[in-house]
Amino acid sequence: MNEATLRGREKLLAALERSGSRLCIGIDPHRSFLDESTTEELLAWGLPLIETGARWCAAFKFNMAFFEVLGADGWSALSHLVEAVPDDLLVILDGKRGDIGSTATAYATSAFETLGADAVTVNPYMGTDAIEPFIYDGRLVFVLALTSNAGAKDFQLLCCDGAPLYEHVIRSLIATRWHDALGFVVGATYPDRLASVRQLVGPDVPLLIPGVGAQGGDLDAVCRANDGGVALVNVSRGLLQAYQDGGVAGFEEAAKWYYTQLAR
Repeated sequence: MNEATLRGREKLLAALERSGSRLCIGIDPHRSFLDESTTEELLAWGLPLIETGARWCAAFKFNMAFFEVLGADGWSALSHLVEAVPDDLLVILDGKRGDIGSTATAYATSAFETLGADAVTVNPYMGTDAIEPFIYDGRLVFVLALTSNAGAKDFQLLCCDGAPLYEHVIRSLIATRWHDALGFVVGATYPDRLASVRQLVGPDVPLLIPGVGAQGGDLDAVCRANDGGVALVNVSRGLLQAYQDGGVAGFEEAAKWYYTQLAR
């Protein structure tokens, strides 16, 4: 099987091995970075990020909201940017989908067939029937467990039967028949809890770790907490601001720094 046909966890492991770093570059085209928000402008902005960043990361994560808000131009640009990612890197569509039945199936088909992603983020709080449609042709599903925002405490940290709710989510899902297709989103802003999640799931279950930098997550603490497990550490604003301030050269310098800090 060549790199172009690898899917899901196998492709993630191959990308981590090739890259030598756990860096995931977040592509979030905030309107403040753009003037007219046309497809052409989005591609002129985004393609250098793909071309340069591909040397320094194992994955790209596209935040779908920033493309969807731009309408047809955003969708067109997203399709072209995903297509531009080299075949040996993982493509994650971050839409945090969470619905059931035919709606979830349509979301999965859109991500995996229409756009050709390797992985998605999914909200589990409607239950397993909101996740199962994304168990799709060997692709990878990153389930929200403990997110990096301050509001995570409102529900995810609630104690239920002696354990926080997010822990019940993880335990129930790793017991399912399709656990091999799953990873979990655990925020960088909770390094102690990240360490406990890593102990709970073991070293081989993939974690997607957002929240480093602008959201307050400490890179060294994250690396210690992850303890060498399979993971992608997403960096968005720290890299995109370097791109905004210093162009491609500034972006590459920042990407190289994060690459080194997240070396496996």
